[in-house]
Amino acid sequence: MLLDNLVHELNALRGALGEPDVVKYAELHPQVVNLSLAFGGVDCHLSWVDLPGMARYQQQLAFYGLDARLILTLPSPYLRGMPTELAIERGRAGSSHAERVVETVSYVEAFKRELVEFHAAISEDRAPRTDGADGLHDVLLCQAIARTFIDGSPSLAPSSPRPGEVKV
Repeated sequence: MLLDNLVHELNALRGALGEPDVVKYAELHPQVVNLSLAFGGVDCHLSWVDLPGMARYQQQLAFYGLDARLILTLPSPYLRGMPTELAIERGRAGSSHAERVVETVSYVEAFKRELVEFHAAISEDRAPRTDGADGLHDVLLCQAIARTFIDGSPSLAPSSPRPGEVKV
């Protein structure tokens, strides 16, 4: 499940937050995953639930601050024309004041964007945004998550090669 499904979410987190410092906790089951990681000292929780009967699934990346929350909702790439939306929520401590603004980011399907980027990299003779070295970081992170699950101890610098592994 890590290399088949979650590698995409982990790559998105790395793209947004940089390389993780540590995998603190990993719970891996066939239909449920819970992870606790830190990126630059910022705690991150990832939950994944396998819902094979849900064609209308979605991914969400939520970022929490003291006075605001940002929620990026990515629709299933199998549903054409569904929007990617960014919700911005704010409140005031000690009051019931709340506001929520939802912006449509895109209507372009994720798979189409991947193919367009791949074509552009080839036709422009340039490296793709996600190259082999980036993919190796994803695989190393998946390995570190598995190690943390197996032995119960945190994995430091989880997306960096360990001694004796392939250099990036």
